Amino acid sequence: MIDTLPRTVFAALVTNLVVIASVIASGRHDVHAENALFENIQAVCLIFAAILYAASSLRNKSTERVELVGLALLCFSFSLREIDFELIGLPQLIEQLLIGNGRTASLLVLWSGYLAFLLRQPVNLSELVHRQFDSGLSRYLFVSAGLLLTGALIDRGLLTPDHPRLFEELLEVNAYVLLFIPAAKSIVTSARKPQDNSIEAPEPDRATVAD
Repeated sequence: MIDTLPRTVFAALVTNLVVIASVIASGRHDVHAENALFENIQAVCLIFAAILYAASSLRNKSTERVELVGLALLCFSFSLREIDFELIGLPQLIEQLLIGNGRTASLLVLWSGYLAFLLRQPVNLSELVHRQFDSGLSRYLFVSAGLLLTGALIDRGLLTPDHPRLFEELLEVNAYVLLFIPAAKSIVTSARKPQDNSIEAPEPDRATVAD
């Protein structure tokens, strides 16, 4: 099978360069303003990625459920950062749980619950990490983390390119798209995969008595 990775990377680079050139040439910097096109793309990618990872975890009875739940929670956590829930008009109680100190407390509870869930599973951390490298998921996660880190450096003024807001928001768009792609793959895989690998510890082999 022909490796499509170089062509995919090339296509992504060309697309980003075209977007950057188009925005600068046209002066349409409103697309990366607060709550504008770029941020809306980020929010959609994160929400759908969280939903797809969660749906995959419900369909998956193997130890892969652990990482799927973690990825769903990761995308949901990012979505809380990117979406301005105070502008949506949610009930006040729900809004308080999703913004400011309430958001911090909500995430602390959710991640603590995930840690408790993780510790109860018959799988160790090294196995999870090894499986992510084998599946290629680690590539998406590392590149996404690198893009977000670069965007954070621009946001804090440690990197100062021309049009910093454009580059910061575009880096985040790319990062969240990279989280969405394996989410879409995971739901397809879980739909095709036989659900015969139980997450429970296997029963010991029974001894047979010879006649």
